[in-house]
Amino acid sequence: MKKLLFIFIFLTFFALVLFSLFDINRVAGVYMEPTIKSGQIVVFRKFGLNNIQRGDIVLYNAQSQNDYIRRIVGLPTESVRVENGNLYLDNNAGQYKVIEDYLSQDSKTYATDEDEWVKIGEFQYLGLPDNRSNKVTLTSDFINKNDIKGILFMKL
Repeated sequence: MKKLLFIFIFLTFFALVLFSLFDINRVAGVYMEPTIKSGQIVVFRKFGLNNIQRGDIVLYNAQSQNDYIRRIVGLPTESVRVENGNLYLDNNAGQYKVIEDYLSQDSKTYATDEDEWVKIGEFQYLGLPDNRSNKVTLTSDFINKNDIKGILFMKL
């Protein structure tokens, strides 16, 4: 009986620690294909959110009931522009075309606000889907830093 109680307490403690550090989700939708498929299970870590890098895939809540997954392509205070199917950034290093190796080879980025430099706020990131079959709207794809719930840890 003591052994059973110990196992129960251990598993409960393990579950509490696991779910306080990680968020497990099943993806619904094709927005992150080919990287993450619809129906795939993904695990996001809830720690280290102050060290978000370009290329990270994040889980965030945009003041709605739903969580969303996007790839970070623009960092705070940078400017971004889409032109001729390509994404360009302007930051302290200058202006340059972003090489997005994670996209399929024939993938192009088109935006409703194409050919305009758009400034990312001090506490915002630009997150775009990997599936760029639809036009993006740069100004509506900003993610507030405080809305980010996790960074992709693993895909199952």
